[in-house]
Amino acid sequence: MFSKSKLDQVLPDFVTYLSSKNCIEDYLLYEVQKAWSDHWDIEAVRLTETYESALQSQISQRLWRSSDYEPKEMMLRFLNHDKEMVRIMFRDLFNEAKPIDLRIQRFSYHCDELFTAYRKANPNQKLRSHYHDHRMISLYLLLNNPIKYLFFDENHFVTSMQKLGARNFNSPVVTESYYKIGAILGKFLNENETLSNALKKRLTERRIKMSKGNAIVNIFITWLGNSK
Repeated sequence: MFSKSKLDQVLPDFVTYLSSKNCIEDYLLYEVQKAWSDHWDIEAVRLTETYESALQSQISQRLWRSSDYEPKEMMLRFLNHDKEMVRIMFRDLFNEAKPIDLRIQRFSYHCDELFTAYRKANPNQKLRSHYHDHRMISLYLLLNNPIKYLFFDENHFVTSMQKLGARNFNSPVVTESYYKIGAILGKFLNENETLSNALKKRLTERRIKMSKGNAIVNIFITWLGNSK
């Protein structure tokens, strides 16, 4: 576990960073979270269009599109191939009655199975991967339940925990511990009034609605992990 006193020591510098104009892309998760909240509906008849609308950003598409990384595009293909199977996959992933490790493993397994089926049905399409790694699956978890989950960023997370005094904290991180510690950190960050006001000011400038949740944790661990 990290040291609360060490966290308190670095928070003033983090607030200063949030108050700067150099961190616009840091607010990406909040923007995507708003779009998902506005559009996602697991019961939607037109699930493909719903997914397309729910995963949008005017800031950046880097969370689901970059060089040789196209998880959103691949999920859209899956939806066109077998919409009801995808619906089952998301229901299962968001089922809090089941252990998180099991849900992530099952979602990844079903992506593997759908990818095999899709390539068999479309032999002329040259596809390398479905791209649904832990990072992308964690994005779905965060968007569906932002109070409990955060985006999976193991390198920055481990570095930040070490800087905050966590002992024997190294990669690989146990999945359950990642989300549990992230939620505790999120609680402390969200309860800091000065930090919340700085964040709200920046989000308001971007016309993004302020919302409680662990997106702030990802901004924090990226900042702390990169700081000297």
